[in-house]
Amino acid sequence: MKKKSLPDDEFSKLDVQFCTECQKDLDNFFLSEKSKDIKEVKANHENCKQIGKFKGEMCSKIFIAKMEEELNDFENDSDTD
Repeated sequence: MKKKSLPDDEFSKLDVQFCTECQKDLDNFFLSEKSKDIKEVKANHENCKQIGKFKGEMCSKIFIAKMEEELNDFENDSDTD
């Protein structure tokens, strides 16, 4: 069986200041069902920007949700081999 590697991620090559204003909401966020709904995470991010809560260059929750999405895609691709 051919072993696949994870795709190169554009985030891994960047020096990015992540917003962590969510604080406790970030604890175990990757384990929650919320991390699987990228649309909901993006809507939350837009709300943070509107109310002035967003501090940084990238939302930590969006980063986590995108990684979750990529891992799911990777696992689904691996299952078809």
